[in-house]
Amino acid sequence: MATPSHTLPGAPSTRLPILLLYGGVLLIGLLLGLLPWLEHGWNDTAAQLFARYTARFSVLLFLLVFVARPVATLWRNPLTRGLLMRRRHLGLAFALAHAIHFVALVSFLRFQGSGFEAGDAPALAAYGMIVLMAATSSNTAVRRLGRWWKRLHRAGIWYVFLIFLAAYGGRVVEGPVEAVAGAVPPGSYGAHVVVTIALLGGVLLRVAARYRPRPQAAPRHR
Repeated sequence: MATPSHTLPGAPSTRLPILLLYGGVLLIGLLLGLLPWLEHGWNDTAAQLFARYTARFSVLLFLLVFVARPVATLWRNPLTRGLLMRRRHLGLAFALAHAIHFVALVSFLRFQGSGFEAGDAPALAAYGMIVLMAATSSNTAVRRLGRWWKRLHRAGIWYVFLIFLAAYGGRVVEGPVEAVAGAVPPGSYGAHVVVTIALLGGVLLRVAARYRPRPQAAPRHR
C-alpha cells in the first residue's frame, strides 16, 4: 500500500493536509452511516445501507491507490506526481474506510442474527491483508522487510483487487435484481457495472505503464 520511493517525510508543511485526509475519510464514513440512520432509524435496513455505501467509498479510495503509479508513469505532471507521493497515505485512508465498512457489515449481521460463514473466508483474508499492509506502511517496515516488503504489498494489493472484482463483477454477471416489497432495494446495477469497469480499467493502466516504451537515450557525439 505504501511506496518506499515516494513517501512524505512528515514535515509540518505536509502534516495538515494528511490529517485533513484522514479526518475527511472518517467524517465521510460516519456520514454514510448517519444518513441511513436518520432516514430509517438504527435497524437492519440502515445497517445494510451503511455497509453498502462504505463499501463503495472504500473501493473508490482503493482505485486511487491502485492506479497512482501507472498514471504517474503514463502522464507526468504535478497532479499525478502528487497522487503518487501521497500513495502511502491514500492506502492508509483506504484501510480506515474499509475498517468503517467492516464495522457496518458486522452491525448488519448482528441485526440479522447471523455471522460470517466459511464462504466468507476469502473476503476476511482480504481484511487481514489490508491490516497487514497498513501495519507495514512505514519506512521502518520497508528497511526491516527488505525485498519481502515489496512482495507483500504487491501480493496484497492484487488480492484485494480480486476480491473487489469478484464482489462487483459477480453482481454484474448475475444481472439486475428486482426490488422486493418491504426489503432494502438492491444495490444499483449501474453502480456495479461502473465499479467493475473502473477496476478493469485500472488493470489496463498498469499493463500500459509496465510496457510503455522507454525513451531512448540521445546518441553521444565524439
